[in-house]
Amino acid sequence: MRYIKVQEVQNNYCIEINAEAAGNISFDRGTDVERFNAEIGYWIAEPYWNKGIMTQALRQAVSDYFSQTDVVRIFAKVYAGNFASMRALEKAGFRKTGIYGMSLQKCISLQHC
Repeated sequence: MRYIKVQEVQNNYCIEINAEAAGNISFDRGTDVERFNAEIGYWIAEPYWNKGIMTQALRQAVSDYFSQTDVVRIFAKVYAGNFASMRALEKAGFRKTGIYGMSLQKCISLQHC
């Protein structure tokens, strides 16, 4: 597994397995009063589900992002039924912080700080 870095401050990570793109992790940094926060988004191709790859990639990407920026909080929003995604985040050091009950789809909020 390899992470491809293409920017000075890494906002987007390609997860490469056997010379093929297998997934992605990206950060969307807030602005103004939210400038010290970033939302993380990610996906991995189905053949690589439940193998611990995303947990490992999340740990590395979060560590890199914290060391390269002055962000103090990274958060993720996960659909309420996506237990594998929640588990990957929790194994990577995130903790549950709330539930968005009034949104179109119920989402769980997790953060790493």
